[in-house]
Amino acid sequence: MDADDKQGESRAFSRNDIKEMIAALPESGTLTKREYEVLTLILEGKKRNEIAESLFLSISAIKKYTTSLYAKMGVKDRIELLAKITTK
Repeated sequence: MDADDKQGESRAFSRNDIKEMIAALPESGTLTKREYEVLTLILEGKKRNEIAESLFLSISAIKKYTTSLYAKMGVKDRIELLAKITTK
């Protein structure tokens, strides 16, 4: 488990909460379908390897999607991402 997986791992939200939180983000319109899926799984409390398994992708691909997601959201890691989304 790397640092990104350790950060915020205890947080998980319901599907309805997740949809509402993402919809409320001004950046949500810029996310690709895959970034949206990765964000949803992060908010469900999934770790990087679990996200990769769920989406049938490599961990390397998930790292690329999270890097792009973080850049679009203006955050540097999972903790900042969760803080930004949950403080809205």
